[in-house]
Amino acid sequence: MLSSILTASPELQSRPIAWSLAAAVLLLAQDELDRAREFARLVAEQASPLRRRAHTIRLRALRTHHPDLPGLDDIIALIDPEGAAS
Repeated sequence: MLSSILTASPELQSRPIAWSLAAAVLLLAQDELDRAREFARLVAEQASPLRRRAHTIRLRALRTHHPDLPGLDDIIALIDPEGAAS
């Protein structure tokens, strides 16, 4: 499923940080927490502090709409440890 979704959006693949974030969220939805964490680590390593903060804000908005998504808080903490508690 993950490859089908990301293949449908080829421009996303040219944006590695956005691609990694999308992959992490989709993997969470598939209950593949370890793989999702791997992609979140890539985001944390590759994104600037400003981008990490922006992605954290987006992920918190996702948490508002899907509070039961397993592992989402872990992904937020990996991407932006300082902003995770907000």
